[in-house]
Amino acid sequence: MATSTHTHDYLGRPLENSSPGITDPVLDFLGRETTATTDYLGRPLQTP
Repeated sequence: MATSTHTHDYLGRPLENSSPGITDPVLDFLGRETTATTDYLGRPLQTP
């Protein structure tokens, strides 16, 4: 589980995290946990 200041996945879809950098865990659009900088497959998260 990780917090993240990133707010979108690699395709620009919003992460399920109402408080970036605070809420633990950060989830992708399917509810899978991410790391602080990558999704479950290692692709980088974005901050648009």
